[in-house]
Parts: sequence; structure tokens; C-alpha cells
Amino acid sequence: MTARLDNRMEDKNSVKLKEKSNEESTLREDLEKIHKENERLRNLLTQGDDEGGDSTVSRLQRELAVLRRQVLAKKIAEDDIFAMKQEIEQLRTSALAKGSFETELDNLRSEVSRLKIQGVKDREQRELWKGEALRPGNKRGSVAINIPEGSKHGSPRPRWADNLSEADKWRKEYAKMKEMHRAASMEAEVLKGKRVVAEGGTNLKTRLEAVANRSARKGLKATPRRDCEEAAGCSDKINDRFLYIEAQKKELMNYKKLGLEMLCREAGLKLHAVDLRIGDIADYRPDKAFGKKDDPASEKDKEPSIHAVSDNSPSVDAASVSEDGRSVEL
Repeated sequence: MTARLDNRMEDKNSVKLKEKSNEESTLREDLEKIHKENERLRNLLTQGDDEGGDSTVSRLQRELAVLRRQVLAKKIAEDDIFAMKQEIEQLRTSALAKGSFETELDNLRSEVSRLKIQGVKDREQRELWKGEALRPGNKRGSVAINIPEGSKHGSPRPRWADNLSEADKWRKEYAKMKEMHRAASMEAEVLKGKRVVAEGGTNLKTRLEAVANRSARKGLKATPRRDCEEAAGCSDKINDRFLYIEAQKKELMNYKKLGLEMLCREAGLKLHAVDLRIGDIADYRPDKAFGKKDDPASEKDKEPSIHAVSDNSPSVDAASVSEDGRSVEL
């Protein structure tokens, strides 16, 4: 650094010295011209004076000119020294600024490396939490996390977690199987209702098989279209119940979790997941409006009556026409 500054100073000093020498030569030439002109004018004015006085004046004038040149050269040298000092100060300031800039750059590099390491750690922690949340055993609203076991410090308090783990495990397994069975039964009910809707609300085949089996078992004649009205009413009731359940499910989908919880508490139902709560409430309301399906009184009322027909009664053709215009062989 010092050698570079010295070389730079020498180059600048050499250029400035050359400029100074050129300026001094031009100044000297101008002074000589002025001095010659003054001498010529003085000679013209003082042609009658003696030569001794003229020589003394000329000598004093020359000494004065020399002193002026010396003062001018000294002033120029002082200006050059001051300029050099200013340039040296600027170079020192730039060197210090460069050093501080390098230090700041090193600090920034260390900060960036620290942030990179922190980002890697945060990414690993996020992946760990994501893996724990996406495990098959986790449910919505509850996350099971495997917490690593720490070092045992020998706590004097007894712990009974090992004795209860097996019972808790079987209890959880039983609750899980119960929920699966409930969901399967609900899905079966929905599929039955959809099947009834797809068949157009008529269970002709079932009614015909029931009449044929009853006739074969009782040995009685079956009168066509005897229980059509009762069966049609039962089918309409099933369809109305299914449509009511679907409408209730659509309505309950707009409720929030807190509202569903309040409805479950009012109906005396257990608190499950959101989908199961909607299914429970949707099943509870039709039971309240249409009556329960497994009611023995209603089942007894739904059972079609059998009318005894004597042999002397007027005969009826074995072939009858169904509701959609098709002939049925009984």
C-alpha cells in the first residue's frame, strides 16, 4: 500500500514539477522582456545621467526581480506541498473506508451463512411436523405426534401409564370399530333410499313375491291389486323419509361446528366428527317427524292383510295389469 502511494506521489510530483518548470520559464522570459523594456525606456529618459548611477539602479532592479522570483517560487512550492498533503489525506480516508467496507462485507457474509443454517433447520422442522400431521392414524382436529423420549431423571412420583396403555388401546380400537360400523350402516341406509328412488318408487317385484309366497303358504287365492294401495303408501312414506333426510343434510351442511354441537346436545346425541354429527341429526329429525323404522306397532300396521276367498266366489283372471300398464302373471 505504501509503495503504491509513493509511486503515485512520484508520478504526480514529476508532472507538477514539469508544469512548474514550464511556468517558471515563461514567467522568467516575461520578466526579462519587461526588464529590457524598462531599461530601454530608462535609457531614453535618462540619456544625460552618468553611467555610475545607471548601473546602481539597474543592479538594484535586478536584485529586486530575483527576490520576486524567489518569493513566487517559494509560494508555488508551498501550494504544491499543501496539495500533496490534501491528496495524502484523501488516500488515507479512502483506505480506511475500504477497510471498514471489507469488515462490513465480512459481517454480512457471516449473517447470510447463519440465516442459511437457520432456514435449513426450520425446513427440517416443518417437514417433521408435516409428516406427523399426515400420518394415517391422525384425524381431523386432532394430531398424534411421536414425542421422543428424554433422559430419565429418576422422578420419585410413580407412573402407571404402562399398566393402562393396553386397556386404553383396546378401548380406542373398540370406539373406532363402532364408528366404522355406524358409518357403514348410515351408508347402507342412504344406498337403500337411492335404490328406491332409482326404481321410481315402485316395489312391484317384492310385492308380487310376497303375495305368491303367502298364497302358496296359506292355500288361498290371491286377489290382484289387493294391497297395492297399502304398498304404494309405504313406498311413498319411504321416499318422503329419504327426501326429508337429504334435505336435512343439505340444510345442516351450512351449520358451523358450534351450532351442530348445540343441536346434538339438545337431541341427546353423542359428539362425533362433523360428518357423523350431520348424519345423526339428519336421522334423528325424520324419526321425530315420521316415527322410528323399528317401531313394532308401525311394522304391524304396515303388514298387508290377507283376505280369505271361498271357492264359490267369482273367479278372477290370473293375469292382472300393473300400475305402469304391464301384465303380471300371478
